[in-house]
Amino acid sequence: MAHTEISTCVFCNQVKEGNRFYVEVKTKHFDDNKGGKYSAYLFYCNDCGIQIPELKKKNYINWQYIEEAIENIAKQIEGRNIRFISGLPRGGLIPAVMLSHKTGIPLLNDDSVYKIGEVLIVDEINDSGKTLSGYVGLGHPTATIHTKLSSVIQPTFYYEVVADDIWQVYPWENKN
Repeated sequence: MAHTEISTCVFCNQVKEGNRFYVEVKTKHFDDNKGGKYSAYLFYCNDCGIQIPELKKKNYINWQYIEEAIENIAKQIEGRNIRFISGLPRGGLIPAVMLSHKTGIPLLNDDSVYKIGEVLIVDEINDSGKTLSGYVGLGHPTATIHTKLSSVIQPTFYYEVVADDIWQVYPWENKN
């Protein structure tokens, strides 16, 4: 079980440690139909024990999780007609490099990505779908570690569906 800090419990109004107190976070994982995962986060006040449904949280992802995600996506693209991998700056660069190393598919990061077919476009998260939609429109397959169901499009390959109200913080990002 993880713990996170917030300023006050809206139910019991407990305030501790310089206007900070801890809530307990329980995570439930579910499988989707594409071999990915879906996480649901439940928050409970440590003092009153009541679930806090409206709490927005940052989910800090570790490198082991990223390696599992890359392994999963590598298996999904195995046998597909993908000649190159390209990572979108900034969040997609590291997963693209990792996926290139894992699969042996060459990494391509220049403007020629628009002209060459069979290029897998990689990003860390498909949030609204606006970033990936231009590449999908050009016929490129896409891959992300996370996707949100509220997105206007879904990537061709992904590891996990995440809740819209949870901010994902990747290990290569600033933790603030």
